[in-house]
Amino acid sequence: MPTYVNEWHDDTRQLTLFQRPSVHERGRFYYRLQIAGQARKEGLVAAEFQYSPLHLASAGRQFDFESVRRNGPPEEIVEFGKRILYKYREQVGKGKRLNPRRTPTVSEAAKAYLDDLLALHDLGRVSWTKYEHHRCFLARYVASYEPFTKRPIDEIDFVDLTEWQRWRDTYWLTGPGASIDAIESVRGGKPFVRKISPKEKTIPTATSKSKEWGYLKAVFKFARSERHLSTIPDHVPTTPETPSSPSRVTPYFTAQDWKHLTESTTIWLNPAKLPGDNRRIRQLCWWFCLVLRAYGLRVAEGYQLKFRSLLHDVIPGTEDMYVKLQVNAVKSKVHPRSVEPIDSMRAEITNLLMKRLPAFYQEQYGRWPASTDPLWMHSDGSAIRTFEGSFDSLLKHAKMTHDVYGHDYDLTSIRHTTITDEIETTDLSVGVIATWAGTSINMLDKTYNHATTTRARRQERERRERLRAMAAQTRST
Repeated sequence: MPTYVNEWHDDTRQLTLFQRPSVHERGRFYYRLQIAGQARKEGLVAAEFQYSPLHLASAGRQFDFESVRRNGPPEEIVEFGKRILYKYREQVGKGKRLNPRRTPTVSEAAKAYLDDLLALHDLGRVSWTKYEHHRCFLARYVASYEPFTKRPIDEIDFVDLTEWQRWRDTYWLTGPGASIDAIESVRGGKPFVRKISPKEKTIPTATSKSKEWGYLKAVFKFARSERHLSTIPDHVPTTPETPSSPSRVTPYFTAQDWKHLTESTTIWLNPAKLPGDNRRIRQLCWWFCLVLRAYGLRVAEGYQLKFRSLLHDVIPGTEDMYVKLQVNAVKSKVHPRSVEPIDSMRAEITNLLMKRLPAFYQEQYGRWPASTDPLWMHSDGSAIRTFEGSFDSLLKHAKMTHDVYGHDYDLTSIRHTTITDEIETTDLSVGVIATWAGTSINMLDKTYNHATTTRARRQERERRERLRAMAAQTRST
């Protein structure tokens, strides 16, 4: 089997663009440089543009072999290839070699690690999500840190990492991020510009610091595998010198709060003046909230649902239908699961998912949804990526932006509401609720301790009432 397909050369024969064989008959473009007096250099075109999500999205596209065979490489790929050739030819002109065997700086090691990660993704061994998380962190917090651009990676020690952690902690407050209001990003393979809210410009929490150290530690592990260093330096992300922000509390809606929010949707969904598309998004947003409320889903789990995720079942002992959801994993240590709705919303949510939602798309978009369509989609069939703006609008309309303690509500509050209600008002074991919610008993004990306490008090009160009733019955006989 050939090592490449669709080979293309520029006029100087110094640049070669090619695709690697694939059973899918499509793939990304690679480059090969043959500059006089230099060792041959090759790699993935997209790997040279990781600094920009916009360029990365274009350079990392996969193209059909047959189309490239007929028409040649796309113009943007050729342009990217010429830019790569120019960059490395300039380095040679400044006396640098393309493949020097020396200890890289931390920034250079991070780039080499991302190149390796991108190659693994191209082989199907690493998810795009993992690559994107590492790329975003390393590009912003490692490549832009000046000492990491100058110091060899084998000279970095505990003190250097502590100084970097202090710089990272203040990045959005007094550092380079203080003047940044928006950043380039990629979502669903498409580039877009995301605004940075003031709430995001804080010192990271202990959990975030631990996760970020995992990203940076991966660079040191990669450098060790390349024999650039022998040991990985120690680092403690949270210390008295580098404190963490307290974890943000996400409140839940009480029964009265949820009732008020539901009543507020009557006017919010049908205001006097509202463009048609915004009106449709509001309706879908509220139905999205009802699905989260009925199934206790994470917000990310709600976004990734498709119509094929709907599983029809029959209530035991009856002929009544209801809808279960097949939920895919959206984070590590969370397994795919089948989720049933809570009893109090079973009929309402079944009617919504089986009848009202498909009829809505038929009426508004002119087509009945297919099984592969997203459950929440625009008129062109693309998935709706976020309802945060619409939900914030609903909270402001209902005058419920925060709870009595000043903690801000968001879409995650709906999941907390459902789980809290299940713990407080049912007699299901905590283990059953944890499995249903896709979490662990330890996490429920830590996050929903207030609900567990309320349940214990209710059960004790009911036990005493039963004892009093039994005693009264005994006396009467």
